[in-house]
Amino acid sequence: MLHAHSVLSRFEADHVSSETRLTRGEFAHLLTAAESAPRARVAAGNGSLLVAPLGELRHVEFRLVALLGVTDDVVPGGSGLAPDAVDLGDAAPDQRRRRLDQLLGHARSAERLLIVRQSASQRTNDRIAPPSAVSWLLEELGAAPQPVAHPPTATSEANFGSPASFDIAAHSGAVARRSASRVATVRLRRREQARLRPAGAAPAQVSVTQLTRFLADPAKAFLRSAAGLPLFTEPSLNDDMPLELNGLAQWSVVTTLLDALKQGTPLQSVIRTLRSNEELPPEEIGRAEFSRAKARAELLWGEAGPAYRSEITDVPVDLGFDLPGLGTIRLVDEIRCRGGEALTLTPSKTTDKLIGPWLESLALTAAGTPTPGSVYRFVQDPGNWSDVIVDHRRVGEPDPAAARARLETVLRAYVLGQHRLIPAPATAAICYADEIRRDRHKRGAWRGQPGYRHDKWSSMGEAWELFYDQDVADLFVDPPTAEDPANGEDSAFGAWAVALYTGLMGGN
Repeated sequence: MLHAHSVLSRFEADHVSSETRLTRGEFAHLLTAAESAPRARVAAGNGSLLVAPLGELRHVEFRLVALLGVTDDVVPGGSGLAPDAVDLGDAAPDQRRRRLDQLLGHARSAERLLIVRQSASQRTNDRIAPPSAVSWLLEELGAAPQPVAHPPTATSEANFGSPASFDIAAHSGAVARRSASRVATVRLRRREQARLRPAGAAPAQVSVTQLTRFLADPAKAFLRSAAGLPLFTEPSLNDDMPLELNGLAQWSVVTTLLDALKQGTPLQSVIRTLRSNEELPPEEIGRAEFSRAKARAELLWGEAGPAYRSEITDVPVDLGFDLPGLGTIRLVDEIRCRGGEALTLTPSKTTDKLIGPWLESLALTAAGTPTPGSVYRFVQDPGNWSDVIVDHRRVGEPDPAAARARLETVLRAYVLGQHRLIPAPATAAICYADEIRRDRHKRGAWRGQPGYRHDKWSSMGEAWELFYDQDVADLFVDPPTAEDPANGEDSAFGAWAVALYTGLMGGN
């Protein structure tokens, strides 16, 4: 009778919230399943994989403890109480403190600790901040974490590559899924049509600024010139209250502060303008974010300021080029040099910001005045993934003949790009050309969804989304055409990337 009562009680608890009609056979099947008691736990410490709830076996020593899915929801605060609970005041148990202590107990019982957490939103793919429970745990342990990023999906082939996978069947499945033939998508057909459009005549002249704007986003330039589609974001109202500055918001504030430093304007006067434009969060949060942005601006200015204040020289450039099959074109511009260099300072971390000073250096060198391009920018701190350091890089080509040949390739891409799509997104193309130059290219790493978590193509952009599906491997699908550079590459993307950007990252 006791066993029957236990089974029926467990059966009632399992199905109390689901009301439905069952046949006699279905009811018998569910009751039979409820009758079987849970299996006994595997003995702890015998080398098997053991899954335990929070707080259980937390003082048993293990060689490795993995905390899976730790979020702040797992460690609730007072809001986690039931609505009809009696308020016990200070006598109420502190569930948050208890669960934090349980996490700490699990961590201290292990020789090595592995914390598996979500790093990006499953809805927007935006980076999410580490849970405060994890930050507290690491602070209590006094340990420095070693973050390891993984591909966004469990079945991505990159998960099984390095280190070598023990799951041969899963690896084979991932490879088969990637190599399966796909039906031509709308974007693929659109890209083929855009790449094979007839080329037109070259314009009479072009400036370095126009070339820089084109190379930064050839897809957007093509849509603007060939289809009359100037892509821009419509102004809109947003009632969300920002709690921190991320991405473009922080870049905008740091850029504003840099402009103030260039003009000698006191930085404290800038905060009033930013607040009146509602570019900063309110009150103390806004002051903290402003101080953070101010520190970054002063860090960059401290490195680049002396060079920026050097003697200014404006050098005119007027070069003529004969492009076979396209006509003649002139490169006309006036380039400002500081201390004998084409200088740029930017708070951006993306490599496409190297293009401007690189083109200025090529133009000056081809005109008979060998001049290096100099770029001060932020890069990720290798010792602290959440911080940045200032990188000073010199770009350019010291040989006038080589500089002129490279400019001719850029101008050819510009002329063709006014009528057809040049498949060379800037950051991805620069990365690929640098890998080829250093003989470090691995095609298997060029897979997965583009985005900030992908080190090959970190920002796809709305123009490229019209021509490419959400897979970096699509860059290598299209073979070169007769008018693409002939340099031995097996894809149009690779051909243009190597022809345009080889050596851009070489000098420092």
